[in-house]
Amino acid sequence: MPATIRNPCIGLCDLFPCGKLDRLIPVFIFSEAIRIMNKPPMIFILFVLVIAIFATRQYFQQRRTNAENDAAPPRSVSVEVTAKREYLSPNRRSRQREHIPVEDKKYEGYFKPLSGGSEIKLQLDETAYNALAKGQKGVLTVKGTRFVTFTAQDAP
Repeated sequence: MPATIRNPCIGLCDLFPCGKLDRLIPVFIFSEAIRIMNKPPMIFILFVLVIAIFATRQYFQQRRTNAENDAAPPRSVSVEVTAKREYLSPNRRSRQREHIPVEDKKYEGYFKPLSGGSEIKLQLDETAYNALAKGQKGVLTVKGTRFVTFTAQDAP
C-alpha cells in the first residue's frame, strides 16, 4: 500500500484551495511587516519629544537670566577672594588626563563678603582671573549674577 502524504494545511484548505494558500501567506506576512516598519517606534518619538522640551526650557531659562542681569543695577560689595578655579570646557580630556591645547578654559572666582553672608561664585574672564589672588581683599562689582569688576584694596 503506497504511503499517503498528509496535507499540511488541514482546516485552512476548507477556506482556501491549497494552491492559493501557498501564495496568500507570504503576501500577508510581507504586507504586515511593511505596515509595522512604516510606523516609527513610539519610544523614539517620545525620546525626541523629551529632548525638544528640555532644550526649549533651557533656551528660555538662559534668556530670562540674561534679561534679569541686564536689568539689574550694578552692586558693589567688599569681599575677600577665597578661591579661584580654572577648568576645561567642555571636559574632553582623555582618561590619561593629557592636555589638549585647543580646549577652551572657563574661569571661576569665589568671593566671601566681609560683612558676612554666603560665598559668591562667579564666572570670570581670563584677565580678571589672572589678576586675582587667594586672600586678596577688595571691592567686587556685580550686575545681577554677572561679574563686572574686582578692584583690589591697597595693602596697608
